[in-house]
Amino acid sequence: MSEEKMELEEKIEPENNLEENNIETTVVSKEPNLFISNLINVAIMAAIAVIAYFIFDMIILRVLGYKFIKEYMITGVLIIYVVVTIIYPVFKKNTK
Repeated sequence: MSEEKMELEEKIEPENNLEENNIETTVVSKEPNLFISNLINVAIMAAIAVIAYFIFDMIILRVLGYKFIKEYMITGVLIIYVVVTIIYPVFKKNTK
Protein backbone atom coordinates (compact mmCIF):
# COMPACT_ATOMS: atom_id res chain seq x y z
CA MET A 1 0.00 0.00 0.00
CA SER A 2 2.75 2.44 0.79
CA GLU A 3 4.35 1.79 -2.60
CA GLU A 4 1.08 2.64 -4.32
CA LYS A 5 0.84 5.92 -2.38
CA MET A 6 4.42 6.81 -3.34
CA GLU A 7 3.67 6.14 -7.00
CA LEU A 8 0.54 8.28 -6.83
CA GLU A 9 2.45 11.10 -5.11
CA GLU A 10 5.14 10.98 -7.81
CA LYS A 11 2.46 11.25 -10.48
CA ILE A 12 0.77 14.16 -8.71
CA GLU A 13 3.96 16.18 -8.04
CA PRO A 14 4.92 16.82 -11.68
CA GLU A 15 1.39 18.05 -12.40
CA ASN A 16 1.65 20.53 -9.53
CA ASN A 17 5.00 21.75 -10.80
CA LEU A 18 3.54 22.36 -14.23
CA GLU A 19 0.69 24.38 -12.76
CA GLU A 20 3.12 26.49 -10.72
CA ASN A 21 5.25 27.15 -13.79
CA ASN A 22 2.20 28.25 -15.77
CA ILE A 23 1.20 30.65 -13.02
CA GLU A 24 4.67 32.17 -12.90
CA THR A 25 4.84 32.72 -16.65
CA THR A 26 1.37 34.25 -16.67
CA VAL A 27 2.31 36.74 -13.97
CA VAL A 28 5.51 37.69 -15.76
CA SER A 29 3.69 38.23 -19.05
CA LYS A 30 1.23 40.65 -17.38
CA GLU A 31 3.92 42.89 -15.85
CA PRO A 32 4.89 44.71 -19.08
CA ASN A 33 1.22 45.36 -19.84
CA LEU A 34 0.75 46.79 -16.35
CA PHE A 35 3.83 49.00 -16.76
CA ILE A 36 2.66 50.29 -20.13
CA SER A 37 -0.85 51.01 -18.85
CA ASN A 38 0.58 52.94 -15.87
CA LEU A 39 2.88 54.85 -18.20
CA ILE A 40 -0.08 55.76 -20.40
CA ASN A 41 -2.03 56.94 -17.34
CA VAL A 42 0.85 59.17 -16.25
CA ALA A 43 1.12 60.62 -19.76
CA ILE A 44 -2.62 61.32 -19.83
CA MET A 45 -2.45 63.02 -16.43
CA ALA A 46 0.52 65.14 -17.54
CA ALA A 47 -1.30 66.18 -20.71
CA ILE A 48 -4.41 67.09 -18.73
CA ALA A 49 -2.26 69.12 -16.32
CA VAL A 50 -0.59 71.08 -19.13
CA ILE A 51 -3.92 71.76 -20.85
CA ALA A 52 -5.53 72.76 -17.55
CA TYR A 53 -2.59 75.08 -16.82
CA PHE A 54 -2.98 76.90 -20.12
CA ILE A 55 -6.75 77.16 -19.67
CA PHE A 56 -6.29 78.44 -16.13
CA ASP A 57 -3.54 80.90 -17.10
CA MET A 58 -4.83 82.15 -20.43
CA ILE A 59 -8.53 82.38 -19.68
CA ILE A 60 -9.29 82.57 -15.97
CA LEU A 61 -6.30 84.47 -14.61
CA ARG A 62 -5.97 86.89 -17.54
CA VAL A 63 -9.65 87.82 -17.27
CA LEU A 64 -9.11 88.63 -13.60
CA GLY A 65 -5.96 90.62 -14.41
CA TYR A 66 -3.40 88.09 -13.16
CA LYS A 67 -0.95 85.78 -14.86
CA PHE A 68 1.74 83.24 -14.04
CA ILE A 69 5.30 84.52 -14.45
CA LYS A 70 7.23 82.42 -16.98
CA GLU A 71 9.78 81.43 -14.32
CA TYR A 72 6.97 79.83 -12.32
CA MET A 73 5.32 78.04 -15.23
CA ILE A 74 6.70 74.63 -14.17
CA THR A 75 5.55 75.24 -10.60
CA GLY A 76 2.04 76.01 -11.85
CA VAL A 77 2.00 72.87 -13.98
CA LEU A 78 3.22 70.77 -11.03
CA ILE A 79 0.52 72.14 -8.75
CA ILE A 80 -2.15 71.36 -11.31
CA TYR A 81 -0.54 67.94 -11.94
CA VAL A 82 -0.89 67.09 -8.25
CA VAL A 83 -4.56 68.08 -8.33
CA VAL A 84 -5.12 66.02 -11.50
CA THR A 85 -3.28 63.05 -9.93
CA ILE A 86 -5.70 63.13 -7.01
CA ILE A 87 -8.85 63.56 -9.12
CA TYR A 88 -8.03 61.41 -12.21
CA PRO A 89 -8.30 57.95 -10.54
CA VAL A 90 -11.76 58.80 -9.25
CA PHE A 91 -13.03 59.57 -12.76
CA LYS A 92 -11.22 56.59 -14.23
CA LYS A 93 -12.81 54.25 -11.68
CA ASN A 94 -16.27 55.65 -12.42
CA THR A 95 -15.92 55.13 -16.18
CA LYS A 96 -15.15 51.41 -15.90
